[in-house]
Amino acid sequence: GLNDIYMHHLATGKVDIEQLATFTEHTPDEIERAALKLGPPSPGGRYDEYVTMHRWRYCPVCIQQGKSHQKAWLLPFVTACPEHKCELVDSCYKCGRPHAVNLPLVPYCGGCQLFSDVDLAHPHELECSQVLIKHMNDETKLKAILDRLMTAWYLSTSEALRPHYRFSPQLRTVDEMRKRVIQLWPAASQPEHLSDAIASQIENLRYRWPHLPFVSTMLVNRTLEAGATLPGQNFPGKRIQLLRDDDPWWVPQTVAAKAAGISDHIIQRLVDKKQVRSRLFSNISGDGKRHKFRMVDLNNWHTLIEELYSNAIQIEDKTGLSNILMFRLHEVVRDVRAGKMSIFAAEGDALPDLMVCFNESRTSARRRYKPSDTMISAEAVELLGTYHAVVADLVKRGILKALRKPNNHRILIDVESVNNFHKEYILVGTLAKQYGVNNTNLAEKLASLGIMPAPFEALVSIYRRIDIKGIDLETVKSLTSYATMTGRKSTVDPSKANNPRVKKLIELVAQHGGQSNFCRKFGGSPGTLSLILREKKAFGPLAAKRMEERCGLELGQLNSATDK
Repeated sequence: GLNDIYMHHLATGKVDIEQLATFTEHTPDEIERAALKLGPPSPGGRYDEYVTMHRWRYCPVCIQQGKSHQKAWLLPFVTACPEHKCELVDSCYKCGRPHAVNLPLVPYCGGCQLFSDVDLAHPHELECSQVLIKHMNDETKLKAILDRLMTAWYLSTSEALRPHYRFSPQLRTVDEMRKRVIQLWPAASQPEHLSDAIASQIENLRYRWPHLPFVSTMLVNRTLEAGATLPGQNFPGKRIQLLRDDDPWWVPQTVAAKAAGISDHIIQRLVDKKQVRSRLFSNISGDGKRHKFRMVDLNNWHTLIEELYSNAIQIEDKTGLSNILMFRLHEVVRDVRAGKMSIFAAEGDALPDLMVCFNESRTSARRRYKPSDTMISAEAVELLGTYHAVVADLVKRGILKALRKPNNHRILIDVESVNNFHKEYILVGTLAKQYGVNNTNLAEKLASLGIMPAPFEALVSIYRRIDIKGIDLETVKSLTSYATMTGRKSTVDPSKANNPRVKKLIELVAQHGGQSNFCRKFGGSPGTLSLILREKKAFGPLAAKRMEERCGLELGQLNSATDK
């Protein structure tokens, strides 16, 4: 009447030892020796363990001979009986029904009533089971061997690179574990063999995927993160195969990107454009949550990079070339396959080591593309005699008409709008260059002649050509007495001044054409005046009285009524 949970508690010693000893008429020491108190697998996840009760496994010959159940059969890596040299079974060979955990000594199937078939075991699993059974009473040595098997398992498969993947040897069938043991035992039998296997695995991965140089590094790092303690890596004394030929090597998209030395968003476009084979996978983690993520076929990914290298031209001089990752990779792949683009390689085997000519790229073509009825900013700058910021401002304010969908790197402007603007208007900077004067001074001189800018809210002043058509150049240059009100506007706001004397002084300065004119007329330092107007310097009753005297004002005009 015991279920698998109770049987698991018995197997691991999570019971009342004294009570069980009395019930079974055994000593507590015998009960202790019967339990398997192994720590968690290393490497391994939170829910992995070394005691399997998922299915009941046994040697069919031992059970038929009436022998009792053996503690070693609880280890998932024990898959054979060294005494009879046969495979352990956990299900019916005929109907596939798992053997019941609560009927451990029944030698036949509970469904079809057939006795278990007897098959000879593989030499590797026989040796592995024999060594594990030998150390059943030395849990330290036993766990060291099991940990080496787990480490070799992690290093042999792409499953170690998947997030939330559970190796869970305790949940595997005996046939699944048999395949693993036959593959892993040559590497895990001795620490030095594991060292040879790791070195061989790194070399094999680099040989298999020379254009994905970081696969082996990520696999080793993932094994270390899972808790493994790796032996020192040297050149292999002998070749020990860990790489599984039947492993499809589907890895997360992020891992595939790192394997090639690129970022995730670059491979994302290749996946979106179906240039790299991918699938949406889902895993259930130990907390019972389902996680979905994109997986990439590593073999297909390497084939794509290998195809690029097969078309690459070996060079030494990189002049005029750009790294392939500077462009949209899916476009480069498509153009290389179509023979529309040349690709170059200097040194290295990774994807970032490839280069292309910028002028052959679609990026260059997009930048060069310009409809016949448009002009770029540089052409408008040359025509209008100004600079880029002014043209961009004119476009932004709608004075010049831009293309509805402009290029990301250029402003494409309607030719007709530029020509019409150039015929009717002229910029103050262009005009100042013609007259050989400063922009602000020119605006002030033109204002003194009654010529004001067109009513545009723009970065610079704009004049109608018809307004300046009759102006004589020498007349403009000869002007020496003119108002400067059209110059730079004052940045001092009287409404923000707290001192009433300063407010009155700001108004007085504005009446005399600004700070420069005020200082020219009444003396004093423009810097000191600026500090007073910004209330950075005190302007008390005595200072106000001296300012009134200097400017010829009535006494008390700057002082408030309370200060008189």
